[in-house]
Amino acid sequence: MTSSVTNSLRSYLLNLFKKDIDSDGVGYYIGISRSEPYTADDGINTTTVGSLDNQLNFRHNLHAVKILSNASFVVPTVVWTSGDIYEAYDNKKPFQTNFYVENSLREVFLCVQQGRRSNGSAEPAFDEPRAITANEDAKTFKTLDGYHWKYMFKHSNLAYGTFRTTSYMPVKRITNLDTTIPEEIEQIRLQDSAVGGEILNIAIDSGGTNYSSPTITITGNGFGAKFTADVVDERIVNVRCDSTGVGGFSHGVGYDYAKVSVTDPSGGVGAKLRAVISPKLGATYDPVETLKSRQLMIQTDFIGTENSAIIANDTEFYSVGIIKGLQKFGVDSDFTGSSAIALKKLRITSVLGDWFDDATFSNALQTVTAKIFHLDGFDLYYYQDDETGFGSFTIGEDIINEDGGTADVLAITNPTVDAYSGDILYINTLDTAITREATQTEDIRIVIQLG
Repeated sequence: MTSSVTNSLRSYLLNLFKKDIDSDGVGYYIGISRSEPYTADDGINTTTVGSLDNQLNFRHNLHAVKILSNASFVVPTVVWTSGDIYEAYDNKKPFQTNFYVENSLREVFLCVQQGRRSNGSAEPAFDEPRAITANEDAKTFKTLDGYHWKYMFKHSNLAYGTFRTTSYMPVKRITNLDTTIPEEIEQIRLQDSAVGGEILNIAIDSGGTNYSSPTITITGNGFGAKFTADVVDERIVNVRCDSTGVGGFSHGVGYDYAKVSVTDPSGGVGAKLRAVISPKLGATYDPVETLKSRQLMIQTDFIGTENSAIIANDTEFYSVGIIKGLQKFGVDSDFTGSSAIALKKLRITSVLGDWFDDATFSNALQTVTAKIFHLDGFDLYYYQDDETGFGSFTIGEDIINEDGGTADVLAITNPTVDAYSGDILYINTLDTAITREATQTEDIRIVIQLG
């Protein structure tokens, strides 16, 4: 026996997560952590990275947090390229990815029918689909290479700049009917033009034998779908959607189910054809469903020092995580700020010697030990972990580091947020450090995928 959750459940769960992120007063933050590289001794792999132990280590080394700014469904980026072959949409393939394209104008199209040569083999694409060719309509249109497409949407500058990467591109259904973004206004029109229950194409599971001029009959609870079969060497090698004669194609309407039957005067047998039906409310109604998204991208920017709320002077991090429900340090209250430091700080004086990042330091009695995160002027930011222990320093005591540097503790400042509060929902460990500077911005994007 085999089992699987459906794309509908994946979309439902991710949509709940997205709605929670978008809700006012719900605190999701991206945290950056750890300033030392991971080694084999850390035991971090695909099975342990999300463990409670590693979550605790993430908290020990948490540097700073920034509120999660944006979230969007995404799908793998497929850029239309001349000479490539694209698949037609198939409702039998939940993880299909090569059935849509983004063109050079940031317009996105669904491949309704693959271009075919006379022998039935796939035709490499050479005529880029464009919205102007489709009359910016949701109806199927045909390019010179024989491919049939539907215009889905065009990326807005905001969506493209925030979520588009070489690996992923944003996809969404527009629900804000008051939007003033031109691309979203256009997409609403395409959504409203969706035709539910179209038979987009006929898949050939078996071409059969002895066919000469087959007739295709479709029976189901919809109406109007008409297709024609092409035969080569007595086999059905292609099935084309018939033209309506008025600039459209006869996909029909209202089909929840359909049976495809084949009759032939020459006694052809064995062909197995399958109706590929659009999503229930239509192909352009909800691009998230039609393009089979099962990923949610979340994004935020760490901008320099965030107005002195974050340390960013030649500092490094090796981990990124998502935290929900952070509390203020020492106070039973939710943290609701935009960004914050999660490290403890000593104000030190009489500083002598070198104070290098990640070096160990202790009080004079060596009863309390910590690791240097960064010395910023006379502010010594530090962290503690299982290796150092978790003792507390005292105002007025001397401290000494492993390189022989010395200083006196003038004041102690607690962090803004409690690193041990909230729930850690995601951790990503990096092979190479990200170095932060006060004049740069880190655009952090995390993709959550279900299944």
